[in-house]
Amino acid sequence: MSVCQCFDQIMNGTHVDAHWLGPQKEFLNNIAPNKDIDADVRPKIKHPILIVAWQSYTSRSEDKDTFEWTSSYSKIMERAFELDGCVRFWDPRSGPHFVKEDEDVVVVANELAKPIVESIRSIFPNIKIDETLKV
Repeated sequence: MSVCQCFDQIMNGTHVDAHWLGPQKEFLNNIAPNKDIDADVRPKIKHPILIVAWQSYTSRSEDKDTFEWTSSYSKIMERAFELDGCVRFWDPRSGPHFVKEDEDVVVVANELAKPIVESIRSIFPNIKIDETLKV
């Protein structure tokens, strides 16, 4: 079945050109499904992940936006680029599913994040901790 045949009922006589630019089977697993299902993105995540352990002083969501304008945040991003990795803020619900303990690094962004670091360390006791970029 061609792509155009999939749209027969909704095209209303409109001419449609479809071009497949990839190898037949290699890209099929990367195409987003049209069903509400979770996709396993773990194989696509670059490691090392620099896991940002950061805690707001006021618990306002705007504080995260402010932190992202700091020189510490810029340095975290630069380091991730140099290491050919990526950056994630720690999320206890989804974070553990992505971590590779022997490759990833917890970056402590401020003193208030110490409980977050201890929580991460309770799950991954051997993960590296970097405190050199604290605000």
